[in-house]
Amino acid sequence: MYRHRGGFSIFKLFAVVTIISTVTNTAMCEPAESSLRLLTLPYPPFTIETGANAPGAIGEIVLNMSRQMGISNAKVEFFPWARSQMIAKSQPHAVIFPIDRSSEREEEYRWIVQLHCRVVGFVALSSFGGDLDHGESLKQYKVGVLRASPSKELLKSLKLTNIIDGNDYEDLVKMLQKHVIDVIFGTQEISIYELTQAGLNPSEFTVGKPSYSRGIWLAGNLAMPDAEVAQWRRTFDRVSQDGTYKKALRKYQIAEQTCK
Repeated sequence: MYRHRGGFSIFKLFAVVTIISTVTNTAMCEPAESSLRLLTLPYPPFTIETGANAPGAIGEIVLNMSRQMGISNAKVEFFPWARSQMIAKSQPHAVIFPIDRSSEREEEYRWIVQLHCRVVGFVALSSFGGDLDHGESLKQYKVGVLRASPSKELLKSLKLTNIIDGNDYEDLVKMLQKHVIDVIFGTQEISIYELTQAGLNPSEFTVGKPSYSRGIWLAGNLAMPDAEVAQWRRTFDRVSQDGTYKKALRKYQIAEQTCK
């Protein structure tokens, strides 16, 4: 058998190289603790920046996933949405959520996994006398919607013209309570959350059938390695099967939805 002068066998050398290769490949599959970024915006109940309900349902799920991936110091970072997107596009181990997938954004991110399906529709106080299930019947009512929301296009297609803008969902709920508007049109999970935060119980408001639904995603930087994307996907499958995902949704009173 060939040996180096120090008595180090070629087989020992091969074993050392194999171990180093295995460790290196494993490390390449996982983002380093210092480089992982979990980026979002305040979007309750999905993501909540402060208080007892932080970090929100989706924030809790993504944080749990990252810790299962071995990133013990992971934290959810909240920024204005434009800044979160800028960081996500510039750092290879950054992920951003909950983000809508669209044709305009398709080539800007690695689309890792759909986290939830948000539902868009009408919500009103229980005293409301109109039909929330048929938007075209609401022409005589004042409809509140987020300023610059793409949902306005659907309202226009229903020939609803008495539309009043709100700065955010908290603003829309205040207008609803003061009867400045009759109904809210937007993401129903958020409307319901803000109504309960305002002190209303479920018997005091009513929710119409969904007008449409849209998936919200976990997306990554375009330079994210395939192995890392695959690890995120495996971890999401795991939390979906072990009850972690459902537990988080129940905690924030969010129903599981299928996009239609």
